[in-house]
Amino acid sequence: MSTLAAMFEHNRWANEQLLEACRDLTPEQLETTVDGTYGTLGETLAHLVSGETFYVELLTDWSPAEHWRRADPFPGIDRLLARSRDTGARLLAAAQALAPNEPIERDPGELIPASVILVQAIDHGREHRTHAATILTQLGIEPPVIDGWQFGGFE
Repeated sequence: MSTLAAMFEHNRWANEQLLEACRDLTPEQLETTVDGTYGTLGETLAHLVSGETFYVELLTDWSPAEHWRRADPFPGIDRLLARSRDTGARLLAAAQALAPNEPIERDPGELIPASVILVQAIDHGREHRTHAATILTQLGIEPPVIDGWQFGGFE
């Protein structure tokens, strides 16, 4: 596996581990927020997956049948997991297929190198997984270990 592939496989895996860890939370727990984080835990999880969807849309011609907005009801862990698995695979494919300097139009007239969008996708995922882990910790729930050591089998 290439280093690039490992980074995007870790991103996909970490998202799945986090979502699975939140599967049995109550609606009240999913409404928990902590100062310094994105929003409620449910909003953070949906935003994590929606953000990844956005990056895939920028980099490819794919678009999902359904989009989630912050004001929408929580879509549920199963739907988030299904989308995350799909977008995780699509991000990896895009990362492997695109030239680093390939220009991508984010907004009309604004061209950004594909590599910048891919770096942002990894950073965005890490940031919001950290937010979710902070909220879980405040709830007294041990978040999953999703670092590179765990992913690589070197706990």
